Amino acid sequence: MILAASLCSGYDFCMAQEDSHRAQQVRAFEEEAEELATYQLDLLALLEYQLRSVHQTMRQIEKLRNARARVGPELTNGERGEALTQLHVELDAIDVEVKAQRQVSSDMHQTVDRMQQRLNTFRKGRKEFGSHTTDGDSVPE
Repeated sequence: MILAASLCSGYDFCMAQEDSHRAQQVRAFEEEAEELATYQLDLLALLEYQLRSVHQTMRQIEKLRNARARVGPELTNGERGEALTQLHVELDAIDVEVKAQRQVSSDMHQTVDRMQQRLNTFRKGRKEFGSHTTDGDSVPE
């Protein structure tokens, strides 16, 4: 009778450990999912910024393509100088936008790289974490 009671309490202890182990796994999955969702939101924000920047650059380029912005032979040297100064201002604005686009692209690549690292780490950890039971036997995946 005493032996049966001790086996039962040992079984209950093992079940409690397994329940705790499963709860840890569930929490780990939920935390990883939250982290990945955060990365996706970061990517979405970066994409939106990139689209706005491209749109702004296109508007600035269109100004340069406009026939009214072209320098003609009828301009005086002073007017030509002003037109060239304005052209430099427009080109500088385009340059700023292109640099911002490059930075955003770099940020997106870094975010994707962090996501891949996170997934690989989680996958590796999941295999190690989920590949054993409380009694030490391996569980096939």
